Amino acid sequence: RLDVVYDANIELKQQLIKQTIALAEAEVKDENLNALKSLQNRWKQIGVTRRNQDQKAWTTFKKEGDKVYHKVQELRQGKRNETDQQLNAYRDIIKQIQQLARSASELAAADQQFAALQEQYSALPELPAQLPEKLLEGLQRDYRNACSQFDQCHSRIINNMHSQQLDALRQKAELCSRLEALGTTPAEKELQEINSEWDAITLQDNELSRRIETRRNAAQTALDRNAIGEQRRMLCIRLEIALGAETPAEDKALRMQYQLEQMNKSGLGHQSIDNSAQIESMKLDWLCMPGAETTLQKKLDQRFHKVLNKS
Repeated sequence: RLDVVYDANIELKQQLIKQTIALAEAEVKDENLNALKSLQNRWKQIGVTRRNQDQKAWTTFKKEGDKVYHKVQELRQGKRNETDQQLNAYRDIIKQIQQLARSASELAAADQQFAALQEQYSALPELPAQLPEKLLEGLQRDYRNACSQFDQCHSRIINNMHSQQLDALRQKAELCSRLEALGTTPAEKELQEINSEWDAITLQDNELSRRIETRRNAAQTALDRNAIGEQRRMLCIRLEIALGAETPAEDKALRMQYQLEQMNKSGLGHQSIDNSAQIESMKLDWLCMPGAETTLQKKLDQRFHKVLNKS
């Protein structure tokens, strides 16, 4: 009677071995592990068999089961590696944007490189949906922060360029003051010296270059320097109003008159207020406007820049 049971049980195990071999040779899927666990559970439920036969059958069954397990693990590792490569592609572009934000100095080149990196980022394949939500949110947060860093870099480059242009304009304005102080019949040597210094200053802004050249060309012409002095005086008053600075006692009446005129233009209770763009415009006007009489020009220059420095 035991022989019959032994033979039946070993036959059941041989069938499970065949199914395990078929599973090991089948297409590798994550679901294969669940199928393997089911076969292993059925193996445990089979009754006793002859010892020698059982040991041989178990060795074969375990060998084929290990094949199934390792193939599924290789599949999972391959998917993990692919996902890691995708994540690293995103992270690499983020790092490149951060590096660009730290090192960029030329505006056109920086904008072109940033646009290319943004395009590369958008073209990357979508990440697997089963990734943790926190990981995906962190990746997007890092990208936004990197773009924000570049925006700050972009503004910094523009500000630096503006500062450089303003400094060049200021240097040329000082040369114009020297020319104006020479009068209408300057010595040739002095003219050559100023011209040489002028040519050594680079002013790339075409509009500013045109305006300061106009002042330069007018330096030796017979202008009404007193009228120009009054224009500059009013520009000082406008700046003092805009920045909330005190106006010298001798010009308080002019300031009040100007403010009343502005109130009449804009309506009662709606006094015109100069914003930052208007203040910037006044700074440029000051540098590009022809000079007043030399003594008054120096006095007004000190007054104008004193207000700017305090602000």
